[in-house]
Amino acid sequence: MRRLSPSQAARIIGCHVNQVRELIRTGILPARQIPTRSNRHGYRYLLRTSDVRDYADTPQAGGFPRGQKRRG
Repeated sequence: MRRLSPSQAARIIGCHVNQVRELIRTGILPARQIPTRSNRHGYRYLLRTSDVRDYADTPQAGGFPRGQKRRG
């Protein structure tokens, strides 16, 4: 089973990495918290590839389409 970082997941979903972090915080995307060795108080998230692909394949209920840049 392959695990992805939030930035890798963002590329698959077609959104910004901050949106992936928000999806993790709200529990929409399950993620595993891994402590880092370089910072004893720090951690990073790892997500399952299958969970990310399932989320990317679900139809969007509303809002701005995933993977498209806003004009402005």
